[in-house]
Amino acid sequence: MEIRSRDMLSAALYTANSPKGASTARRTERSPLGDIVQTSGLEGLRVALGELPEVRPEVVTRGRVLAKDSSYPTPTILTGMAKFFVADATSM
Repeated sequence: MEIRSRDMLSAALYTANSPKGASTARRTERSPLGDIVQTSGLEGLRVALGELPEVRPEVVTRGRVLAKDSSYPTPTILTGMAKFFVADATSM
């Protein structure tokens, strides 16, 4: 799914050949705020999600082990997470 602000809307969506500014063949929906949401890639994501197991027992077991471990997460992991969040917050 691609979400673009109305201000970022490219001229490709509305071409001179389109009758009265009709949208391109891609399925687009206008939100009440005037943004455009393109849902053309969602079906592939739904198929891929449907192929994943609903529960992965090995991941659940590992999560339970880590949850009981009082030394987890390690300082190295916490530092890495902090750097990630700071970098993400400053990129906005």
